[in-house]
Amino acid sequence: MKPGRPQAWTRRQLIAGIRWRTRTGAPWRDVPEHHGPWDRVDELFDPVPLGVVLGRVVHRLLGCVDQRAERAKLGRVPFCSGGFGA
Repeated sequence: MKPGRPQAWTRRQLIAGIRWRTRTGAPWRDVPEHHGPWDRVDELFDPVPLGVVLGRVVHRLLGCVDQRAERAKLGRVPFCSGGFGA
């Protein structure tokens, strides 16, 4: 357990807020207050910014393209061995 001030909202309340938001499709700002502040609920739901995730995906895809080109130059089957189609 972390030292310092105790949590004002339990993780259960915040997760209930996430479930409410995904079930209703409402904006984050409309999450009822008994689930905790909307920004804390959103922060728990999406701890990694979208840009970081997209950057990882693009890096992985470009690596796959480079690997396919290299395998084709060597006369091998130009498929990535990243689990796709395996």
